Amino acid sequence: MNQSVGNFLLQLSLSYEITGEGHVASDNRTTSNYSTLKMSRLNGKFALVTGGSQGIGFACIKELLNNGIQGVTLVDVNVSKGNESTALLKEEFGTERVIFIEGDVSKEDQVEDAFEKSFNHWKHLDIVINNAGVIAEQHWQKALLTNCVS
Repeated sequence: MNQSVGNFLLQLSLSYEITGEGHVASDNRTTSNYSTLKMSRLNGKFALVTGGSQGIGFACIKELLNNGIQGVTLVDVNVSKGNESTALLKEEFGTERVIFIEGDVSKEDQVEDAFEKSFNHWKHLDIVINNAGVIAEQHWQKALLTNCVS
């Protein structure tokens, strides 16, 4: 996963908005003010990212932090990888902008606990990225062909 995918996802979210009636409306902002726009739209916001210790989740967290989000909660079942990733993020972005919470999103009580701890720490949440997922390696190709190619 490279940074351009995270940037694409953020750009996509800035390019389209859901109107009050549930319709997708094009957002006609120019690329010249794109960087300022990204920073202003994330300023003061807080996010929770599941499966954030590596891959797409980690890239999403870095992209959010690079673009001005105030704080991110990294939720992951892998404690050692979660602590390692959180330490890297704190080193790069500051100790006050990232917290790690151990959580297995396949267990409802752990999901509720992660949200409660995150909410108690940041006092609110604005963005949730449900990234955690598992798949056996032998099923990866079939899932990719079914979900993305066909």
